[in-house]
Amino acid sequence: MDSKLLHNFMVIVDCGSLSKASERLHVAQPALSYQLSVLEGLLEQKLLDRSTKGVTPTNAGAILYRRASAILQQVDGLRDAVRFGDVAECGPVAIGFPSSTVGLLCRPLIERVLARHPAIQLRIFESMSGYVADRLAGGQLDLAMLFRDSPTLGVAVTPLLDEDLLLMGDAGLGDLPGDAPCPLVRLGQVPMVLPSDAQGLRVLVERYLIKEGVTLKVVAEIDSLSTLVGVVRAGLACTILSRSALVAHGGEGDLTIRPLAVPSGIRRPVSLCWSTNLPRTPASIAVQRSLVALVCELVQQGAWSGASLRPGVADQAI
Repeated sequence: MDSKLLHNFMVIVDCGSLSKASERLHVAQPALSYQLSVLEGLLEQKLLDRSTKGVTPTNAGAILYRRASAILQQVDGLRDAVRFGDVAECGPVAIGFPSSTVGLLCRPLIERVLARHPAIQLRIFESMSGYVADRLAGGQLDLAMLFRDSPTLGVAVTPLLDEDLLLMGDAGLGDLPGDAPCPLVRLGQVPMVLPSDAQGLRVLVERYLIKEGVTLKVVAEIDSLSTLVGVVRAGLACTILSRSALVAHGGEGDLTIRPLAVPSGIRRPVSLCWSTNLPRTPASIAVQRSLVALVCELVQQGAWSGASLRPGVADQAI
């Protein structure tokens, strides 16, 4: 099977239409349709559903998309290994960041890798944590920052730090002084916006509050950090986030931020994860070490507000 067929199929899925994929690939649409039919013939499966709105992958197509991403990534690694040797720190490294960490980590990581490993090409993916986790599990990422501290099937985990989660916004809390901790019972009485339950933040917050007998009044589920923060800034609702989430979204500004009135607060783990189903390359290991060192510096310098390193993490930094 020609890797070009796989690549073009992935572009079609990403674009959501043959015409848009044709423009991006600079391939005539009839030729692209023919390539798709060849691929479907080879696999003896229908890969795309067509409608007036475009194309969407079938179940078989979704499986192919995930597997093809991993295959093409390995092909890239093989090409670089042959050119530069198995020990060379070169080639592409795909890394995923949840939206609440990308503002802190992305630019300084690129600067560090450019300076120390100029032959490595970073491929950055940013989204809500649940979607990042899906890409990692699907073999589309070499590394990912995720909010968990234990491994799962096919995913290894190195816990790096824990960070505070805080109440942000003032909707329904006008009688509470701005610097006063918010009692948990009040959270059931104010409008809240949170990500969907596919995201780690929502799962963590609700799991904790259910134990305390508090049911949140969620008026909207928003799987976009910028939109979520915008709704809170507009005074329409409150949310629970880390301070790091605001770095790429206007900073704290005049946003009211309160701790939660519980003895130890609500904290979440932040870990560096990778797939155990893909071979680790010298390039991905080099990026991992650089990222760990960067995280340590940010926490130790106070730039990652409300965060504390896990024991032993600083020993892994380079």
